[in-house]
Amino acid sequence: MLIACFNVSNILLARGMQRSREMAIHSSLGASRWQLFRYLLCECLMLSAAGGGLGLLAASWALDLDCKLHAQSSQLQVFDFRMDYRVVGFTAMVSVACALIFGLVPAWRSSRVNLNEELKQGDRRVSRGVPHHRTSQLLVVGQVTLSLILLAAAGVAINSMLRIWEFNWGFRLDRMVALSLALPEGRFPSNNQRVAYFERLSQQVKALPGVVSVTLTNRLPIGFSSHYVNFRIAGQPQSPSPDGLPSAALRLVSPGYFQTFAVQLQKGQLFTSRESAQQAQVALINQTMADRFWGEQDPLGSQIQIGGAGYTIIGVTWDSSIRNPIETPPPEITLPYTLACPAGMNVIVESVGAGSGLAQELRTIVERSDLEPPLFSLQTMEQVRSEFLIVPGFVVTLLMVFASMAVALAGVGVFGVISHFTAQRTQEIGVRMALGARRRDVLWMVLRRGLALLLIGIGLGSFGGLAVTRVLLSQVHWLKANVPVTLELVTLFLLLTGFVACLAPARRAAKLDPMVALRFE
Repeated sequence: MLIACFNVSNILLARGMQRSREMAIHSSLGASRWQLFRYLLCECLMLSAAGGGLGLLAASWALDLDCKLHAQSSQLQVFDFRMDYRVVGFTAMVSVACALIFGLVPAWRSSRVNLNEELKQGDRRVSRGVPHHRTSQLLVVGQVTLSLILLAAAGVAINSMLRIWEFNWGFRLDRMVALSLALPEGRFPSNNQRVAYFERLSQQVKALPGVVSVTLTNRLPIGFSSHYVNFRIAGQPQSPSPDGLPSAALRLVSPGYFQTFAVQLQKGQLFTSRESAQQAQVALINQTMADRFWGEQDPLGSQIQIGGAGYTIIGVTWDSSIRNPIETPPPEITLPYTLACPAGMNVIVESVGAGSGLAQELRTIVERSDLEPPLFSLQTMEQVRSEFLIVPGFVVTLLMVFASMAVALAGVGVFGVISHFTAQRTQEIGVRMALGARRRDVLWMVLRRGLALLLIGIGLGSFGGLAVTRVLLSQVHWLKANVPVTLELVTLFLLLTGFVACLAPARRAAKLDPMVALRFE
């Protein structure tokens, strides 16, 4: 928004210089400076109101398009994307503020006219308005600086997103299908009934041709940690209030989960099918939990209490076993699902070939359940990954759009300033060429002015981009990128864009006919 405001302010300054004779005529007819200022400011307000209205219209279309594209996404449904009175009010406030802040200086400068000088000069284009040129150049430098900062942030986000998409999850996504079920609690009121249903379903799925393994878990291996529980550690001082107890993510799994997803032990042992069937009160914790709550002590054999039930820690897994490139590994407790089987569970099926080929057979097994069929959804793990990456992908897309708009606006700003610079020096260029200046000398004179502004903006933007990217990398866990290389690439891209923007007015100046240019004198 700042870049767009800088651009509009620059255009208003250039237009004010071109209208200096018009303002002088108004003044000669009796208009006061305050009347001229009010007249110009009203023009700014009308321009800003039109821009705000078009922005609301474009935003409404963009929201409708986004809703159609992500209608099935559960990740983006938590965001309330809609146009209401607050959005309209905020847009109106921003439009008025932009008109007042960025229209005051052009309006004030344009209202300051020297009546005698302007009327004597007539329509001749001479080099005047040094303060105006300096203000325009400062605005262009600001545009380039902000554009580079936005490009640096977008570059880091894009680089990180590409790494996430190529992340090694440790298993074949294309060979796995996730069947998510929600059992009717009225039909399965007890834990044993739910365990029996899922065990029977697992056996039926295992009998399908091409199935390698069947795993049960309350949480998919790809996704954010959503189920947290409070716990107590036996032998350690704890808060008597449940609200003051530490919390950890809870994962309920069948024993096959460890082999299917290559869970690696740091110490201890994994629970087996026998312990799961006997509902042994055993638990695994991850490395983060062991380091945070036990420190240098050995957690094996310690007792933890969750909701009044006690569990013995028999193993510690590495955090690398929880493959999530976006979320920092939280403290996690893993229990046999038979101890507290919820109504909602995920059945993950690994097959020899493509997992999508099992979809129809799995659907048939669930629908032919001897009891009322449960609510369920069926996704391949590739679809689960795509759903999981929608939110960061959405953020990256927004950054890309904003950065692209910023570069385009900066290019337009550079083009406008250099074009105005060339137009104001038409006579000077004609004199230079009449005295023997070559076309390439004129071309370089114009390019040099534009490139100087670009290099100053890029120099300032490099420091800002470096600071912004460091803050982003420190605050957002999933952002990981080579900042110097990213800055070099976005700087080169911005420099090329600015060079192209300077080239058109420079070529036009180099092709100028000296006789035509001198007629303006």
